[in-house]
Amino acid sequence: MNNSDSRIVFDEKLNIEILSMTGMIENLPPHFHDYYELGYIESGSRRVICQGKEYTIGKNDLLLFNPNDNHTCLELKKEVLDFRCFHITTERMEELALECIGYAICPYFEPQIVHQSDLIPQIKELIDLIENGSYCDLQKEELLYMIIGDLVADYAQSLECEQISPISLVLAARVTLLIFSKNMPE
Repeated sequence: MNNSDSRIVFDEKLNIEILSMTGMIENLPPHFHDYYELGYIESGSRRVICQGKEYTIGKNDLLLFNPNDNHTCLELKKEVLDFRCFHITTERMEELALECIGYAICPYFEPQIVHQSDLIPQIKELIDLIENGSYCDLQKEELLYMIIGDLVADYAQSLECEQISPISLVLAARVTLLIFSKNMPE
C-alpha cells in the first residue's frame, strides 16, 4: 500500500519550485529532468543510482541532480521517506550564479550525493518559508543566494553553457573567491 503525499509550491518571486514527498514507499523508476533537482532527505533511507553510481542515502544527505542526470530511487526496507527539494531551471540557475559569483554559469554538481551536508539547515529553512507562504522575500532571497553560492563554490565541477568556456569560468570564479576571502578584513 502506498500512503504517500506530494506537494509542489512555486515561489514567483524566487522563480523556483519546491517539491515535498512524504510516505514514499514504492520505488521510483529511472528518470531524468530538464532542470536541477537539489534536495535532502528529512527522514528515511533509500538506495539511489545516479549516472551509474550507487549510493545509500539517509537523513540529512544532500542530493544534487543536474539536468539530464539519469537517476532512480529504490527502497532499502519498508519505511516512510520524507524528501524535499528545489526544482530550478537552467535559465534561473544562470541568473542565480550571476548574482552569487558574478558569472552566468550552468554548474555541473558532483558528487550528486553529499552525506551529512552542513547546508541542510539553510535548505530546510528556505523550503519551510516557501511552503508556509512567507512574504519575507528578502530573507528567502538571501537564503537562496547563500545556498547556491555555497553549492557552486563547493561542488561545481564544470559548466554546460554553450557560449562560455567552462574551464576558464570555473577557474576564474574560484580564483576570485580565493582572492576575496584572503583580502577580507577579520
